[in-house]
Amino acid sequence: MKKKITVCAFLILIVLTIILTVIQAVKISREEAAQEEEAAQEFVYRFGALGTIFWGGFVVLYESDLFHAVYYYLFMSKTKTKTVLNFL
Repeated sequence: MKKKITVCAFLILIVLTIILTVIQAVKISREEAAQEEEAAQEFVYRFGALGTIFWGGFVVLYESDLFHAVYYYLFMSKTKTKTVLNFL
């Protein structure tokens, strides 16, 4: 039961992060498109949405690494080598 709760909590956290990242990227993209229409002569790059997706992916990667560490320390058999590698 404890395993299921831990896995579900981290899955919900990861899915929520992905959904919020995509929503924020779409919002930023729409704002940049509206600004581009207002100032049609300026050359505008759309790096805001790309940066948001990049950082959201980085956060998801960190959350999955944190899940692996928590799962290891709570439920798996521990050896000195695996423990040291997990710290690194």
